[in-house]
Amino acid sequence: MTSRYRGIIKIANSWGNIVGELTDRLKSKNYAADITLLDPSSKEWIDGNITTASFWGKEYVIHMNGKYLIMKSKPDLTTEFYEKSRGERLAQFKKRPWSRLWAARFDIDIFSLKFPETLYMLALVVNG
Repeated sequence: MTSRYRGIIKIANSWGNIVGELTDRLKSKNYAADITLLDPSSKEWIDGNITTASFWGKEYVIHMNGKYLIMKSKPDLTTEFYEKSRGERLAQFKKRPWSRLWAARFDIDIFSLKFPETLYMLALVVNG
């Protein structure tokens, strides 16, 4: 992650090129953000958004490229990603328990390559 300034987060690859960006949108009650990702296969930018789907902020809806994903947090510090139409688990990340006391550390498993991994990194920022 390269910067966080006024609700803007940018992710760069190892060469320093920006591959994703998240921009917070001000909303009164629920979280909302716009996201832009570089698709590694087509080299085109994809726009989308992330919004809260539940009052307590434990579930988010990600709209990207005409598809809807659900990001849902569980009490065991695991967050899972599902494609809404299929219920297929795409990825998950788990916060290491001892990281509550120090810098947060996560284990990330990606089960499908349907979406760029940058999407999961930006979602980690939202939910982490």
